Amino acid sequence: MEFRTGRFDMRITKANLLASKCREDAKKKAAEELGAIQKKAKKMLKYHQKAKSLKNEDLFAAVDTDKDDKVSEKEFLAFFASCEKEPKAEKKEDGDDKKDPAEEEEAPTDGELKRLLAKLDEEEEGSIPKETFMNFIRTYMKVAKETVLTSEAGIKDSKTLRRLEVGEAVEVLEGPVEEEEVKVMRINAKAMKDGMEGWVSLSGNTGAIFLEEGAHVFKVKAETILTEAFLLDGSGVSEVAKKKLSTRKLKVGELVECLVWPNKEESSGLMRMKCRCRSDGATGWVTTVGNQGTVYLEVA
Repeated sequence: MEFRTGRFDMRITKANLLASKCREDAKKKAAEELGAIQKKAKKMLKYHQKAKSLKNEDLFAAVDTDKDDKVSEKEFLAFFASCEKEPKAEKKEDGDDKKDPAEEEEAPTDGELKRLLAKLDEEEEGSIPKETFMNFIRTYMKVAKETVLTSEAGIKDSKTLRRLEVGEAVEVLEGPVEEEEVKVMRINAKAMKDGMEGWVSLSGNTGAIFLEEGAHVFKVKAETILTEAFLLDGSGVSEVAKKKLSTRKLKVGELVECLVWPNKEESSGLMRMKCRCRSDGATGWVTTVGNQGTVYLEVA
């Protein structure tokens, strides 16, 4: 009898482990799908922004057509239906695309856009608040080679504001635009280290790369906790929003994507960042730097 019971318990344990693995696999797949949708949608938004020479505020205004500081589902879908779209790859004479077909991306469907809106709509109000939308469209770059932040888009008449060190992160505020004389691409940027704004070249006219993508991706350097709120006491987050936020351990080596850049939590002195985990899509707040200087996460 005990032998039968033991075998039965083993079967139950095995079934539970299998069910748990299936749930984790499904969660991972859903996170990957949503990540792909986000990437496609943001790429379209940024292409329209560049084509129309818009700053982030102007881009939001183009989507928020009824000017109520939030983006409804109707506005969201209408924008993607009518926005400027990247031209498809031209055909060569032999009929082959210049671009690898694997690199061609289909525009997100209405169903995918609704799914993205639901993710960004943490309060479940049927719309995306302006602050959330602005955080979604922000683009960060990291300094790959020491360069300078200058006062003007044109290099000739610019004054150097300060040097940018390798590894620093900057937020793209405008551009890239081509500098008329030197013929290099320049962006208006904000240095995240001190908030200073100015112009910086993406690359030099000899091919040196000064800025590269990826400053929004952080790597866990020391085990820490993902929490539901910016404040450590958990206040400031509605019960509705908490349903879409997660609490779990972040392991060393994990990668997360920044949703809200690190800010100081005044009561504790901790630097706190809102992020999305690449492994399972879990979203929440995490400490990047402790009040004694311990680094928990840094730009990958």
